[in-house]
Amino acid sequence: MDNPGASLPDTATIYVAGAPSSTNKYTDVFCYDIFGNFFVVKKYNTSYFVEPYILENGNYVSYTATNSVGSDVKAIAVDSIGRYLYVYEGGIKVKKYTWSDNIADNFHNATSSSPAEFTVTVPSDEITALAANKDGFFVALKNTSGSPHNITVKKYNTNGIQQGTAVNINADENEEITDMQVRDSTLFAISRYKKDEWNSDSSKTVKSWFIGKLFKLGSTTVNLTQTKIWEGSVPSDGYGLYRFVAIKPKKLVIACDGGYGDRTKTPVCSQKNKVLIFNLQGQLEQEIDASAEFSCNLFLQSGSSDFSWE
Repeated sequence: MDNPGASLPDTATIYVAGAPSSTNKYTDVFCYDIFGNFFVVKKYNTSYFVEPYILENGNYVSYTATNSVGSDVKAIAVDSIGRYLYVYEGGIKVKKYTWSDNIADNFHNATSSSPAEFTVTVPSDEITALAANKDGFFVALKNTSGSPHNITVKKYNTNGIQQGTAVNINADENEEITDMQVRDSTLFAISRYKKDEWNSDSSKTVKSWFIGKLFKLGSTTVNLTQTKIWEGSVPSDGYGLYRFVAIKPKKLVIACDGGYGDRTKTPVCSQKNKVLIFNLQGQLEQEIDASAEFSCNLFLQSGSSDFSWE
C-alpha cells in the first residue's frame, strides 16, 4: 500500500519563514510525497531551490533546502521511497536528483542521478504537471501545436523509459492538467480552463468562468487509464481546480483558484478561492471558502472586450 494514511493528521499547518522580496520568495510550485511531507520551490536571485517541510508528530518541520535545481522551475515531484526528486524547468527535459538515507538530514544534499535528465516528449508539447511514487514518475502534457487540443499523461520508470501506453484525454480549448497526485497507488489529476460567453456579434464577452475536472487515471502499477470522476461546470461556481494541497486519509484536498465574471452584475468579477475536499471516488464532501488568494485573479479592464486572468 502506497499511503500510510493512518499515521497522517487530519490537519497540519506549514509556516514559511521570511518576508518575500523580488530576489527571495517562495513560489506556487510545490508537491507532497506519499507520507505527507511538503516540498516547495524557493527562488533566490535567479536560482531555484527545493525546501522540504517534514511531517514529524503531526507538525511540519523546516529543513535545509537543496542546492540550486535550475533557473525557472515549473513543476516538481518527489518519490521518498526511491529517494528521487524530479524537476521540470521548461522545454522537453525532466531532471532527476537523488539523496542518501534519511530525508530530513540528507535531502538538501540531493545531487544529479544517472541518467540526470530525460527527454519525455516532442517539442510541440508542454509539460504542465508531474507526479511520482515507487512505480515511476508521471508527466502531464498539453498539445501546443494547434487543433485538436489534447492532454496526454505518460508514465516513465526511473531510467526515463516510457512504460505502457500514454493516456489521451480529449480536452476543451485551453484546458490543461494543473496538478497530479498519487494516493493508494492510484494516480489522480485535476484540470481547469476558462470559458467565455460572447455577445450576439462576437465583439465582446458577456460572461467568463472557470470549469474544473477531476480524473482518476488508474493504478500506478499497470497501464494508465482515464475516468473523469467529477466536473464543476456551473458558471457561477467558477471552479478552477489548481493544486492538491494536502495529504489526508482517503481524501483529496484541492485548492480551487477560479472565478466568475458577468458584465451585468455588481461586482462584475467574483474570485472563487476555495478548498474542496473529495473522497477517492470523486464525491465532493466539503467546500471551504479560502481567505487567501492563489495564483491569479479574473478581472475586466475598462474598455476591454474580454475578461483577463492574470
